[in-house]
Amino acid sequence: MRSHRKLKHTGILITTFRRPNGLMRCLKSLVDQRGQYGSFEIHIIDNDCDPVVEGMVVEFKQETHIKLYYHKEPKRGVASARNGALAVVSDTMDYVAFIDDDEIASPFWLESMLTTAEQFSASIVQGPVEPQFEDPVPGWFRNSRITALGPFREGEELRFGFSGNVLLSRSLIQESGLRFDLRFDKSGGEDQHYFMSLMKNGHRIIASRDAIVFEAIPKSRMLFKEYVKRRFRIGATLTLSWRLLCTDKLVAPYRVLIGSGHAISGFISCFSPWCWRFDLLALSIGRIAYGIGQIAGTGGFIGSSYTTIHQSRLERAGDPNHG
Repeated sequence: MRSHRKLKHTGILITTFRRPNGLMRCLKSLVDQRGQYGSFEIHIIDNDCDPVVEGMVVEFKQETHIKLYYHKEPKRGVASARNGALAVVSDTMDYVAFIDDDEIASPFWLESMLTTAEQFSASIVQGPVEPQFEDPVPGWFRNSRITALGPFREGEELRFGFSGNVLLSRSLIQESGLRFDLRFDKSGGEDQHYFMSLMKNGHRIIASRDAIVFEAIPKSRMLFKEYVKRRFRIGATLTLSWRLLCTDKLVAPYRVLIGSGHAISGFISCFSPWCWRFDLLALSIGRIAYGIGQIAGTGGFIGSSYTTIHQSRLERAGDPNHG
């Protein structure tokens, strides 16, 4: 990694809900950052307002002496929590980075993000997300890569953005004044809509190949029914995002047409000779769910997947109060 002409100060934002042990793993990975990244401060936005988590954060700050701040966001919902994070952005920050409470950052994560931002004059930088599975992992689930993001080519311009591993310039956040839409509070997809809004206003999203984070995937997320629900939700929230951003009356029928195409092609592929393999059959069924989700999204139905908290074995074993 090459050094930066001017070292930057980054505000790292972590929204959390009932994952205290995952949060601690994430914090430790940030303390262990290497390379030339300037300086950073960390803000925890707790959407459960749990005094146990607050105590853990205070203790961690005392042990590490890092700039670490705890905030409460009493309004439940993923969009509300992320807006609580945006509320703490200050003029002292050059950049703002989002990372989730079930992720750990690779050692050169922050330096990679900043290097890409500087090299490509990018105000939005997206990094890859690689899954860390609880054993055993069903082969069909591993092959689907539904929980992965990337890999990317360095400097690649993306047509999407997600908040699980992203860097934004502080000036962009403040000047745009954009916030996460509360209509996605229970469904998720709020980040998809947020970055689609920024792209609509002419902002580019640039990929940082080496800014990798690793997401813990609990066994409950590897269930086939959860996979189908996730594919449905992605299709539904994508369609709703388009409806909210486009005034053209043809958007809804167009998304119905696109969704129908996905559902029909998925149905046909279920009867193809190669679908004797369950991983390929699962992909076909996932395509059907994605297509039906797009159709449902035209009517505003997007589900409420974020009312269920998927916790890793680490959380279930380490904190019985958060089950």
